[in-house]
Amino acid sequence: MLIQSFRSKHVLLRENELCLKTMVKATELRNLTKQELEQKLEALKKSLFEMRTQAATGRIEKPSRISQTRRDIARVLTVLREIK
Repeated sequence: MLIQSFRSKHVLLRENELCLKTMVKATELRNLTKQELEQKLEALKKSLFEMRTQAATGRIEKPSRISQTRRDIARVLTVLREIK
């Protein structure tokens, strides 16, 4: 069970690797297509959900990632609204 849990957590981090490692810049987002932005938004929302559940159970390593992810979601939404 422990190995399986580690693997699923590792896969989750790989999928959301860009979301978790660095802050998204608005200039980088403006170079993406609308579909890519929507995919990025979905990945950010999933990672935020995972971080909130980890925070609720006390297993989160870096609580500051929650606020960073919320800001990244706001940036993506802002760029999506600029496109429309």
